[in-house]
Amino acid sequence: MRTSGVILQFFDRTAFPPPHHFRESAAQAEREELLAYMREDAQRQSQKTPPSRRFSAASEEVVSVLNNLFRGKCAFCESRAPLHAHLFRPSAEAEPLARSTFSHLYYVWLRTDWGNVYGACSACAGSAKRQFPVVDLQRGALPTIEQLEHFLNENYGLWRWPHQDKRILLDPCQDSSFYRHLSFNLDGGIQAFTVAGAQTISVFNLDRSSLLEARARCFEEYLELLKNELKRGIQPNGLDFPKLEFGGGWYLLLRRVLGIVGHRLEQRYKVKPDQIGGVIHKVWAMPLGRHALELAFDEVRGPVERATVGRPAAKGEVRRLISIEVTDFKTLEKLEVNIPPAISADESVGREAEAAALLVLGENAAGKSSILEAVALALSEEKTRQSINRSPESFILDPELMGGEGREKSDNASVKLRFMDGEELELVIGDRFVERGVMENLPPVFAYGAFRQYAPNSPLKTPKGHVTTLFRSEALLANPEAWMLELEDDQFAMVIRALQKIFLVEGDFDVVKKDIPNNRCLIVTRIGDGDGYHEVSTPLKAVSSGFRSVLAMVCDVLAGLLKLQKNTERKSFSEIEAVILIDEVEAHLHPRWKMQIMMALRRVLPKAMIIATTHDPLCLRGMHDQEVVVFNKTVRHAADFPGALPITVEAFMDLPNVENLTVEQLLTSDFFSMFSTDSPTVELHLAKLGDLLARQAESTSLTIAENLALDNLKNEIADALPLGSSEVQRLVQDAVFIYLKNRRGADADRLSKLKAKTRNAIIGALGGY
Repeated sequence: MRTSGVILQFFDRTAFPPPHHFRESAAQAEREELLAYMREDAQRQSQKTPPSRRFSAASEEVVSVLNNLFRGKCAFCESRAPLHAHLFRPSAEAEPLARSTFSHLYYVWLRTDWGNVYGACSACAGSAKRQFPVVDLQRGALPTIEQLEHFLNENYGLWRWPHQDKRILLDPCQDSSFYRHLSFNLDGGIQAFTVAGAQTISVFNLDRSSLLEARARCFEEYLELLKNELKRGIQPNGLDFPKLEFGGGWYLLLRRVLGIVGHRLEQRYKVKPDQIGGVIHKVWAMPLGRHALELAFDEVRGPVERATVGRPAAKGEVRRLISIEVTDFKTLEKLEVNIPPAISADESVGREAEAAALLVLGENAAGKSSILEAVALALSEEKTRQSINRSPESFILDPELMGGEGREKSDNASVKLRFMDGEELELVIGDRFVERGVMENLPPVFAYGAFRQYAPNSPLKTPKGHVTTLFRSEALLANPEAWMLELEDDQFAMVIRALQKIFLVEGDFDVVKKDIPNNRCLIVTRIGDGDGYHEVSTPLKAVSSGFRSVLAMVCDVLAGLLKLQKNTERKSFSEIEAVILIDEVEAHLHPRWKMQIMMALRRVLPKAMIIATTHDPLCLRGMHDQEVVVFNKTVRHAADFPGALPITVEAFMDLPNVENLTVEQLLTSDFFSMFSTDSPTVELHLAKLGDLLARQAESTSLTIAENLALDNLKNEIADALPLGSSEVQRLVQDAVFIYLKNRRGADADRLSKLKAKTRNAIIGALGGY
C-alpha cells in the first residue's frame, strides 16, 4: 500500500470493494428515482429539487469498512476519532454553487457511490459541509442517461466514470505527493505551497486550534522517542507512519528536517517513508550530522521559510441568536425570551430541516411588534436605523402608557442579544444609538410589518436595510415579478427552487416561465399523465392577494441574500443564516395559508431564524413544543410592588405542546384565552361567563338569557364528564367556575397556579372513578 504524505496519507481503495449496503433496496430505489428525475426536461430539472434521499451510507457495516480503509483515522486530519461516513463530493448543491441552472444537482448521482464515501471525524465533516471548490466554478457535464442506467443495472455501488470537474481539493484516495502541497511545524502548524493545499486547509479547517494542539503533542512525543532511540544507537522504530496518529504530518515534518540538514551538509537524502528512518540514523552517527539535525529540529518548530499560499480568508461562522432581553423599550419594561433551536432533518423518518422559530402571541399593545423592532434595530447598521426616520427617544418606554401617570421617562432603553458562542451585542438607546459588544459575524436581518404589499408603482428595489416596512406601514415592498424577470437564468432557477414550498401551498405547479415579451411570469401546471398532458399557464399577478404578499416578502429576503454573496462564493438559500422578523404573519392570508405559512417559511430557509407575531390560532400549525410565547399585560398592585409601574408585560412560556392540538383545540386553546382584543370569539364567551359567575356569587339577579348561558356551561361540563354522581359534577363545576372568575388579569405566575389548582380540584373530584 502506497504511503507518502498527508491529508495526510494516500489510501488505496482497491482492496476495499463496496460493502453490501450499497446493493440493498434503499440504494437501488434511490438510483431508480434519480434516473426517472434525470429523464425530465431541462426546465423541470432546473426548477425542481432531486428526489429525497432514501439511502444513508452511515450503516454499521460501512463505518466498519471505513475504519479499516482509513486505519481508524480521519482521512483529512489524521485524528484518531470516531469516523463518520462523509461524502467527499457533496450530495447536492456543492459550494460554491456552479454557474449553471443545474447547480443543485452536483453531485446527487454520487450519493450511492462507495467511491465517494470517506471516513471523517465530526470536526472535519462539519467544517466541510457542502464545500467542494473547483476551477472556475465549472463542475463539468451531468452524467448521461446511459451512465445512470448502467449504474442502476449493475447494482454494485461504484461509479465507474471519471469525474468531469477540476477539483481544487487534495484527495487522499487519489493524490500521493502531498509534500508538494503541504508543510508542517513541530508546534502543529500547517502551511500550503499550492492553491489545492490552501483550499484543503480551509475546507476541512486543518489549522483549527484543537487540532494544532493535538498535532503538537504527538509531534513532540514522536520527536522525544526518536531522539532517545538515536542517542541509544538504535535504528528508529517509531516511524510506522500509516499506523501513527498524524503519521502523514509527522512524515512530512521529518522530510522537511532532512531537507534542512541536506542543505547544510550539501547532501541529497532519500526521503521515502520506508527509507527515512535509516537515513536519519546514519546522519546522527556523524558529529556534523548530529549537530545539523539538532539545529533542524529547532528550526522546524516554526513555519517553513519558502513561499507559501495563504488559505482563503476565513469567514467566521454567523453567530446564532439564542436570547433577547429588552429593558424600557416601548411597552416592554423588562422582558427576556429564549429562541428555541432549529429542527434538524432526519432522513430516517422523512423529516425535513426547519428554521429555528418563535411565534409571539398576545393582546394588542402587549409588545409583540416591539420585540421585533428591538431585534431589527440591534442587528441593523447605523445607516439603516437612520433611514427609518424615527427618533431614538421614541423607542424609550413612556410610563404613562403603563399606568404610571406623572412619572419621568427613563434616560435610555436597551436591547441585549445573546449568541450561542457566549458573545453579546447590546444596543443602548438614548438620544442616539450606541452599540456595545460583538459586532462581527452578525446574521443579516429582514423585518416586515403587517402591511406587506407591492403595487405596480412599487420601487424596483426595497428600501435600504430590508426592515423599513416594520417601522413604516406606508412603505411598499419591491415588485417580486419585476425582480425575477431581471434575474440571470441560473439565479432564476435557484429562486424558483427555493420558492417551491411557497408555490405548493397555493396549489400544484410544474414550472415558472419568464414571458419576456409581455413582461410577466407564468406559473405552468401540467394536467393529465403521460403523453396526453396539457399545460395551463397562469400569470403570477392573477394569484391570490395572500400569495402575492408572501411572495413579495420571501423574494425580498432572497434578493437581499443574493446581494450579500459574491458570485464566486455563492451558497444555496438552504444554507444561508439570517434573522427574519414578521409582524402579524397571518395578514392577508386565507385559512389554508394561515395553517401552512410557518411551516413553508421554515422549510424555504432552514438555516434562518424566524420570529413572528400573530393573532390567529391557525398559525400555530407548523410550530413545535416550546416555540410559542404569549405576551400578557398584567396588573401589579402597589402593595406588592412598591414603586413599580402599575402595568407590565410578561412573557408566558409554560404552554402546552402545540403539536398535539387539533384545529378545533387550537381555536379554543389557552394560548388565546388570555387575550382581550382581536382574539377568537371564545375569549369573549369565557369573559362573559366569568362576569356572570361573579355577579351570581354576589346574588345579583340575572336575565333569562344570562341564566341560560350559565346553564349551557353546566351542561358542557356535564357532557365532558364520565357518567357518575351529581356531587362529582358539582365539584368539577365549582372548580371551573372559580377558574373563570379569577383568570382574567392574572399574571403568568398567578395564572399558572390557578390552572394547577383547578386541575387538582378536578382530579380530586374524579378520584372516585
